[in-house]
Amino acid sequence: MSVDMVRRLFTVEEYRHMAEAGILTANDRVELIEGEVLEMTPIGSRHAACVAGLAQLLSVRVQDRARVWPQNPVKISVYSEPQPDVALLRLRALPYRDAVPTAADVLLIIEVADRSLTRDRRVKIPLYAMAGIPEVWIVDLEGGSVEVYTAPTPTNYSSVSQYRRGESPDIVVLRPHPRKYRDKYPEPEDVLLLVEVSDSSLRRDRELKLPLYARAGVNEYWIVNVREEILEVYKKPTGSAYAMVQQFPRPESVTPSAFPDLHLAVDEIFA
Repeated sequence: MSVDMVRRLFTVEEYRHMAEAGILTANDRVELIEGEVLEMTPIGSRHAACVAGLAQLLSVRVQDRARVWPQNPVKISVYSEPQPDVALLRLRALPYRDAVPTAADVLLIIEVADRSLTRDRRVKIPLYAMAGIPEVWIVDLEGGSVEVYTAPTPTNYSSVSQYRRGESPDIVVLRPHPRKYRDKYPEPEDVLLLVEVSDSSLRRDRELKLPLYARAGVNEYWIVNVREEILEVYKKPTGSAYAMVQQFPRPESVTPSAFPDLHLAVDEIFA
């Protein structure tokens, strides 16, 4: 004989009342996900160090432009209040000490995944997308990569990129700042020209890196297409694309926007 079981789902307010009544304590590592109180994965040393490093890095980079919110609750629906490893929040008039942030306050969520990778991908990512969180990163400690989810839809994210350890542009031409780069990394506004030399990475450089550089406001991006011996030049970033796209085969020459007196022969690039 089968018995139908009905689950009792808790709202965020009921979940908070349980904490106030002592049913849940500070020692309980739990979060509310779609009405269910779920135990979070224990934090190991690598996980803790990564979260601390991210929080420190973001605090230095964003300074007073946003609020870094590490391992604290974010209410994203009536039935869900997860505790992401790091959240980057908008600045607002009402202090966050007076009201827990909601999905509308979130600029970025980062989940550091050690043993929680499957759960973060299958449960957390769709949940954040449904809440309209604009961007989520999963730092895969085992795989040594960062997965970037953008463009949320009602069920998931329509854009997913992956970046592995050690990846960086092949060439970056920066504005002259004799002392600035000694103390901090360059910002997108410092970049005059960014170049990727593409052989087996051509598709990745076009489909993943190009939108990333455009969104960051990199004014000019070159892809040196080694196999076809064509220089692809992208200018005028708009959203996640470039408004101007040019191709320069041999034996033409190209002039970087930042250096109008410099004329580079494509033959020299592929010499």
